Amino acid sequence: MSCSWSSNIARFIRPLSHGEPQCPRRYPHNIIWKRAVVQAVERDLTYGIQGRRFMRLDDLGLGGMVMYDIDESLEWDAVFGKVGMSVEELLDAIRVQMIYVPLYACTSFVVRTSSLVWQRRGTDQGGK
Repeated sequence: MSCSWSSNIARFIRPLSHGEPQCPRRYPHNIIWKRAVVQAVERDLTYGIQGRRFMRLDDLGLGGMVMYDIDESLEWDAVFGKVGMSVEELLDAIRVQMIYVPLYACTSFVVRTSSLVWQRRGTDQGGK
C-alpha cells in the first residue's frame, strides 16, 4: 500500500510516543548539513531571530530540509561564546530535524509539505 507524501513525512518527523523505546538521539554523520545549521543559527542569533525556522539545503549534491526552533532562552554567548556548546549540544537545544530529499525532484513540494506537517504538529502539541 502506497502512502501519500504528507503521511510519509508526518510519520518520519513525528515525536516518539511514550510506548516506544527511547534511544539516544543520533544525527546523520554528514558534517555538510551540520555546518550549514551552525552558520544559520549563528546568523539568526546575531540578528535576534527566534522561533521556528526552515532551511533548504542544497550543497555539493546534498539536498534536504532542516527545521529547527530557537527559543528566547538561547543566547549567542551561550552557544558561541568562550565556553560555548558542542555541535551536538546545539542540535539538541534547537531540536533540529533533518530530512534528506532527492535533488531536483520536486524539492519545493517536499519542503512545503514537510513544513506544513511540522507546523501542524507544533500547533497540535501546544507549540512544541
